[in-house]
Amino acid sequence: WPDSPAEGAGLRAGDRITYIDEINVENMSYVDTVMLLLGEINTVVEIGVARSGFSEPLFFTMTRARIPNPSVEYEIYEYEDAHIGHLKIRTFGQATAGLVNEALAAFDADPNITGVIVDVRYNGGGALNAVFDILDAMLPITDKPLFSTYSTHLGQNITTEYHGGVNPPDRDYEFVVLVNEFSASASEVLAAAMQEHGGYSIIGMETLGKGTMQIPIRISNGSDIQTTIGQWFTPDNNWIHQDEGDFNGVIPDIEVDRNPFFNAFNIYLRDGESLVFDTVSDANANAQVILQLMGYDIRTDGYFDQNMVDIILDIQEENDLAMTGEIDADTAEFLSDTLLSYIRNLDNDLQLQTAINYFLED
Repeated sequence: WPDSPAEGAGLRAGDRITYIDEINVENMSYVDTVMLLLGEINTVVEIGVARSGFSEPLFFTMTRARIPNPSVEYEIYEYEDAHIGHLKIRTFGQATAGLVNEALAAFDADPNITGVIVDVRYNGGGALNAVFDILDAMLPITDKPLFSTYSTHLGQNITTEYHGGVNPPDRDYEFVVLVNEFSASASEVLAAAMQEHGGYSIIGMETLGKGTMQIPIRISNGSDIQTTIGQWFTPDNNWIHQDEGDFNGVIPDIEVDRNPFFNAFNIYLRDGESLVFDTVSDANANAQVILQLMGYDIRTDGYFDQNMVDIILDIQEENDLAMTGEIDADTAEFLSDTLLSYIRNLDNDLQLQTAINYFLED
């Protein structure tokens, strides 16, 4: 979540937690893992994660906090006479449809709205009934369903089509949908319906591809087993599912990868550790990417050379840090804060900026 300890520490979508305070949790149940993660506010926890592209676990420390986690956030960006709505849906829960309706009412009330960006990046899914209610508020009633489901009950195959119940108000603006490779399940239902039923454009990267529906079944040790109960299909009766479906994921009309600098992460050092001259490591390579986004001409292969020493010395001098030529704790904190500020700057979000320009250049 934005402004959460996890975001501040440098965790990313797709990270798989493998250690909590040096305890290996790879074979622990979900419940036991969560119990280790939870703790008193303002206490510190160290988390190790497996991240794609890295052979060794990455470790991060963070201070526990109470996290506000609304499923929906919205904003209106103003560009001269053009206003663009940004509707971020993080998950689909009981309150989500109502919050989306509040956002749509705000957009509808703005006479200068030229378009609305529906952002379901990093949205792992949720309740289909919430998706239905949201689509019903956005898309008109036609002979084509918003989506359909297929399941088996007591030996009977059941196909259900979901059609809208109310026509939304005539709107002078259109939608685009933002997706990425972490958009899954219910968020793919929404994106596919907006694309195939509504004729709206999808921007971003091909989605995860999860065309099945699950329910949790509690077992004796307190864990849940996710049990598949059926499949969902797009308005054009396509099955979106990795390796098996008609399409592996929802395919964007405009493909835009995320800013490559967003793949960098906070520099984590254990007590007394520094990144130093004449060493090679993934940590060095990550620091080099941060230095590159700051505008420095630097290699990014993980070798800490003399050029990197000189760059670090310049940064330390300019920011009243101890001039060691090494990335010590204070310098690591400065570089990590710089990275976080960069990621939080919407101007650096290439996918979002493409969606904004879609309306500004129309």
